Amino acid sequence: MATLYAGGVNSSFSTDVGSVSDGDEILLTRGSVSYTTDLDQSSSELEQLWVGNGFDGTIGAPGSSLQVNLDGSTYTGDFVYSSPGNFAYIAAASEIQRAQVLRTGSSGVYFTDGTVTLLEVASGAVSVNDQTDVPTLRMGGGSVTVGTHASQALDTVTLNGGSLVTERSVGTVTISKGATLMQETRTATATSLTVEGVLRWKGGTITTLEARSGSVVDFSGLQSDLTITNSTVWSGVQFIPPPAGVTITYTNSTTLVNGGTPLP
Repeated sequence: MATLYAGGVNSSFSTDVGSVSDGDEILLTRGSVSYTTDLDQSSSELEQLWVGNGFDGTIGAPGSSLQVNLDGSTYTGDFVYSSPGNFAYIAAASEIQRAQVLRTGSSGVYFTDGTVTLLEVASGAVSVNDQTDVPTLRMGGGSVTVGTHASQALDTVTLNGGSLVTERSVGTVTISKGATLMQETRTATATSLTVEGVLRWKGGTITTLEARSGSVVDFSGLQSDLTITNSTVWSGVQFIPPPAGVTITYTNSTTLVNGGTPLP
């Protein structure tokens, strides 16, 4: 196990980093190089890959991602990105145990394959394509866009800040004050939504919705009828109704807290 410091001068990732073995950590801490070749690093399971503030180059390109093995079976499996570089395309050979995005350049970080078991975003821009599974997402800021997936949902989402735009179904979601969730697909569903920030929903069935004081629940983008099984509404909720002709059905009676008013 060794710590490898990339030189930041050669467009071949393998050449710039050198020989990699299981348990190594790779640190990109300097240089403005664009890594465009020899991007398959999946043969060795890494301890971590760190892309730091001193590196302002780019990694990969559309259709050509840096492939990393951070599956955590033997080592920690962390990916940390805190670079002002314009973009980085990252693919998990199988899994990335934890990905932390602390800052990005203008285009951001693109996750293009495999599973990111835990994705944490503090600031910057992150995109997750339709080939990447993200079971758990936590956001303190920034913006995240998540494409649809044939079989996987965002199982657990905690939004303490920032904005999430998703075409994927969601499981248990908490939206704190100052955070926004925008659901963009009419067929997507939610198991549980607890809202103190802003919810903009175009999707399908919601099993449980709790709208707390100061929240915004925006159904103006609904494209088809919506069923909400269980709902709890606190006082001071701003509700934006669906378009004319679109109906919301509440399966069970709404629970009202502190003088809350039932959603129409």
